[in-house]
Amino acid sequence: GWYQTTLIAKDTLVTLVPNSYFIGANIINVTRSKARVCIFDFRILYQDRGAVPTITENVRQFLFDNKLVDSVNYPVRVHFTANNADAVVVRVECHVFKKSLTEFFDDKQKIMMDTLDIVDKHTSGVAYPTEVQLKHTLLDYPAQA
Repeated sequence: GWYQTTLIAKDTLVTLVPNSYFIGANIINVTRSKARVCIFDFRILYQDRGAVPTITENVRQFLFDNKLVDSVNYPVRVHFTANNADAVVVRVECHVFKKSLTEFFDDKQKIMMDTLDIVDKHTSGVAYPTEVQLKHTLLDYPAQA
């Protein structure tokens, strides 16, 4: 409109924005992008940390060879990025050729599953998050009437 722009978000909520906002704002048109970024982390047990250089190199090569990944126009990054209390963390960043969002998530899932297969070949398995539940003895007793 002349004075305001109507935006409809993914959750179908309507937002009215005054047109004066757009004068000083940076506008990013995601529909013109040529690729979608794919970023995910996986964890490796400390006992398997010696395999990290081999794993990162194998995953990097897998991504360079993968037909879903645009490794010509965008960087492929696979690096040990964090040292947590119970595991080391490796981050994977690459760009997948642009498709619909549903197809992108299918491609990302395939890349993640294949990456975990590489990790499984060189380790005793991925370090899954652990959860600790604390019980208090007073909470275990039935309520008194």
